[in-house]
Amino acid sequence: MVRLRRIPLTVVPEHGLLRLRGPLAPGGGVVNGSGGDVLLECGADHVSMRTLQGRIEVGVVVEEWDVPPPDSSPGEESEDATADVLLPGHAVLDTGFARRLWAGPLLGGAGTYRIHVRADGRHSVAAGYDRLLRDAGEHSEALRRAHEHLRGRERFLIRIWRIPSTG
Repeated sequence: MVRLRRIPLTVVPEHGLLRLRGPLAPGGGVVNGSGGDVLLECGADHVSMRTLQGRIEVGVVVEEWDVPPPDSSPGEESEDATADVLLPGHAVLDTGFARRLWAGPLLGGAGTYRIHVRADGRHSVAAGYDRLLRDAGEHSEALRRAHEHLRGRERFLIRIWRIPSTG
């Protein structure tokens, strides 16, 4: 079992959205579906991950594995979701609009990939931000300081690996 690559990023997800997709899958627009506190929504060629806020930087780590990765111990406030997606040997991570965060070849080549997403801190950061807006107001110095404290506390670990074809 080998982790083929690990890509750490810090990003402000526009409209609370991150997408992992093939390079030809349509980008842009808002994810179809229920939104709200749903962590993962998917189509045949993409997955979309949602934060519960869209104004504070989140930490994102993308890992590509040659086989299913070992289980990692969940955090206190972890949410997990898994989807299978057909990727053409390349992938793009973006914010669902024009902001491309990473693009590159998948070392496993073209095929069906399992994508496992673990999110930590979604609910506490969203609640903290809402509380700040209510108590401090949108343009206060207290909000700016508290914003710094919340930065990067919401985290996404995206693990992908190729599913062997059968037949």
